[in-house]
Amino acid sequence: MTNEPLLTLMLEHLDDARQGKQHVFRLSSGQSVLIGRDETAEICFGREEDDIVSRLHARITFSGNAHFQAVVMDLGSRNGTYINLARVDNHHILRSGDIIRLGTSGPELRVRILGKDKTTARSAGFLHGLRDWFRSLPAAVRGNDHL
Repeated sequence: MTNEPLLTLMLEHLDDARQGKQHVFRLSSGQSVLIGRDETAEICFGREEDDIVSRLHARITFSGNAHFQAVVMDLGSRNGTYINLARVDNHHILRSGDIIRLGTSGPELRVRILGKDKTTARSAGFLHGLRDWFRSLPAAVRGNDHL
C-alpha cells in the first residue's frame, strides 16, 4: 500500500444528452484527466459537440504538493474553457461545486473533489471533533491536558 496522496475527482454531466452521468477518477500526484473529442481523452465527446468541443480541449491535473489541489488548464481550445461562467485564461484551481463549461454554450460538468479518500477524511474529521470536544471540557474533568 502506498502513502502517496490520492485525490478522488468526480465529474458529473449537466447537459441534456448525458445529464447525471458521472466519471470518477482516483489520481496520484501529477496524473491528469484529458477532456476533448480525441479518442484518447478520458472524457471523450462525440460529433454532436464537434463545433464546440476541441479535440484536446482541457486537462485537469492533480498536484499532491502541500496545497493538494486539482487544476484545470485550457489546452488552446477554439471556444475556451469556463469555470462558473469565467473564462480560464491559463489555469484555474478547482473546488467542489465548480461548473466546467466547454465553450460558451457547450457541455457542462460539475466538479466534486473528495480528497485523499473517504475513509481517511472521515477518520480525521472524527478525531479532530473528539479532540475539540475534549478541549472544551473543564480542566478538572480533563485532568492532564496534553492535546
